[in-house]
Amino acid sequence: MSNYYRYGEKRSCKKPWQRVKLCMRVKMASEEDGRKIMREHNAKQDAERAAQPNVLDVWAPRTPGNPAYPQ
Repeated sequence: MSNYYRYGEKRSCKKPWQRVKLCMRVKMASEEDGRKIMREHNAKQDAERAAQPNVLDVWAPRTPGNPAYPQ
């Protein structure tokens, strides 16, 4: 429900299926390849999170300040 409220659409099942596929790829790969796959996946997710809006993006800081407000 929160996904519909925030983004205006229902959550798709794409992400859980991608996680299942990732898990299967890691389990079937060698230990070294599995670590490489996970590093790449984590780097991709970090980049996606960084590209999304942040709570700090909502408010723009006031640089000069309000002259009527006493300091």
